[in-house]
Amino acid sequence: MKIDFKNSLQLLSVVLLLILPVAVDVLTPYTFWFLIGNSVLVSIFIYFSKGEFEWVDKFRRQFTLKTVVNGVLLGIFLWFIFDVVFKVLVESIFAIETDYSRFENLRNNLKLTLRFLLSIWVSAAFCEEIIFRGFLLEKVKWISKSNWVAVVIAAVLFGSIHIYQGPSGIIITTLSGIILGAIYVKSDFNLLLLFVIHGVADSIFFINIYTGWDKYIF
Repeated sequence: MKIDFKNSLQLLSVVLLLILPVAVDVLTPYTFWFLIGNSVLVSIFIYFSKGEFEWVDKFRRQFTLKTVVNGVLLGIFLWFIFDVVFKVLVESIFAIETDYSRFENLRNNLKLTLRFLLSIWVSAAFCEEIIFRGFLLEKVKWISKSNWVAVVIAAVLFGSIHIYQGPSGIIITTLSGIILGAIYVKSDFNLLLLFVIHGVADSIFFINIYTGWDKYIF
């Protein structure tokens, strides 16, 4: 089998960059803002890398009202699946509580929550989707010739960067990554749709923490 060294090297470079915040979590107290900065830097690296990134042009073409509306509706539905159903199931099966302690400072802090919401739309919604679905999934698909192998591998890597949420958090985000990857494939690789879904789902999660509703939902 002929190895595509160009695509393999690009894939390896991004994976190594993503490992950095995980190593920081193991060696030192984890800084959430470090992950945000790392995500932005990796996204910039990907955008300016020379390669066949068809999703960049698709992103522009897919900016339609239908995509945005579908993204909002799916985001609300998948927030419930990710943050309620998956959380209850995973914590019940493995008897390990998800660690959301580093978000406690958002409670009743409107200014910080608004800043945080802005940052997650940039880092989590936009940058993570570019990294994990727009780049990693596409590159693994190119190498493996399989959409579903790519979906799973990208999801596992996606889950691994959420190490700060503990073992159950990694499992939940990996499962969430599989669903997001499946939607990406089934929607004809509509990256904008995932951007909206991810942003809406995360926004609901953090608004619930700010208001204290998470104590009743989670």
